Amino acid sequence: MTAMEQCMRGTDLCATRGRRQVLRNISIEIRRGEVLALLGANGAGKSTLLSLLAQESQDAGTHDSGIVFINGRDATLQSSREQARQRAVLPQGSGLTFDLGIEEIIQMGLYPYPELDPAQASALLQQVADTAGVQDLLDRSWTTLSGGEKQRVQFARVLVQLLAKRDDQETRYLLMDEPTSALDPKHQHEFFRIVSNLAHKDKVGVMVIVHDINLAAQYCDRIALLADGELVACDAPDRVLTRENLYATYGIYSRTMTHPFRQDKLLVVWE
Repeated sequence: MTAMEQCMRGTDLCATRGRRQVLRNISIEIRRGEVLALLGANGAGKSTLLSLLAQESQDAGTHDSGIVFINGRDATLQSSREQARQRAVLPQGSGLTFDLGIEEIIQMGLYPYPELDPAQASALLQQVADTAGVQDLLDRSWTTLSGGEKQRVQFARVLVQLLAKRDDQETRYLLMDEPTSALDPKHQHEFFRIVSNLAHKDKVGVMVIVHDINLAAQYCDRIALLADGELVACDAPDRVLTRENLYATYGIYSRTMTHPFRQDKLLVVWE
């Protein structure tokens, strides 16, 4: 595949909700082996952009346009199973209404892979449970979990979906909407270390919506800033996290400095 094909690319993405235009002509790439953070104020259009890239169905009163390519192919020409074998989505809410067992939930990541034999599936589930740190939750049920535990279980589910088929010729993608919102600082950093390793070692392309700018600056290869449905900037953290860009995004002044513990990273302090 060419470099152009080794990405998930949204071109001229627009979205209208009722009479409000939420996104205006957004073009963005999720690249193989990179973590892209999507940041912006509440209501900037971040979740809508992720939904368009994920090819989720439209609701009544909405109008979406633009084209999404997955590894060079128009996503609308691919079946749901084909898309599920190439990209996994972790939304803000789980949508679960049944009190399922935790192992059952994680096994949902195997649905696109009916050809996987039981021994392979069992080994993969154990590997992912260990990676995501949910081994001690496997005998629990969904309603007994805290918010942070539920996020970790859902993360394990999408890891299974991504790692069930390892084909270096076909880049896989992970789209996540505020996956660390219920996690404590320790688990936030552990989560981003796993995601960074997933991108750099397994060559997965990752886009993550996150509100903590300093987590993004520490762990992400590129940062996209979204304001009022338009991209303010999308590049490496040192090129994006400027006083001007952050004010245009959040309406508050800041100072960006070298991180005191990691000289190759940045730290943003709000005034």
